[in-house]
Amino acid sequence: MLKYLAILALLSFSEPDITGTYYHERRVCYVDYGEDSRWKLNLEKDSSFTYKIKVFYKDLDTTCLAKGSWTVAHDTLILKTYTRPYIYEFIIKNNTLTPIVMFGGFKEIQYMVPDYLTK
Repeated sequence: MLKYLAILALLSFSEPDITGTYYHERRVCYVDYGEDSRWKLNLEKDSSFTYKIKVFYKDLDTTCLAKGSWTVAHDTLILKTYTRPYIYEFIIKNNTLTPIVMFGGFKEIQYMVPDYLTK
């Protein structure tokens, strides 16, 4: 009985596996312009990530690629890039990541930030 309680305790405190690929796509057609934005975040088991952002919005047509390492603190995924001091934070809920902070990145440019990412 004690053995089963110990296993149950270990399972209840283990963090879920969030590795994998997350996507989001936003396509909108406005009266005088359109938007076609795509986000792809790949979280590797070795705690590295690649985050690709492809944005076509008004006159902007750009692709950004960020690489770095990721960690989890409680219910928050934290991405830190290797090349620039960019930090991206997402709330983890089931298979969905919702952005909350993008320091040094694109937080001030709304069309560069996805509403959410899903597996």
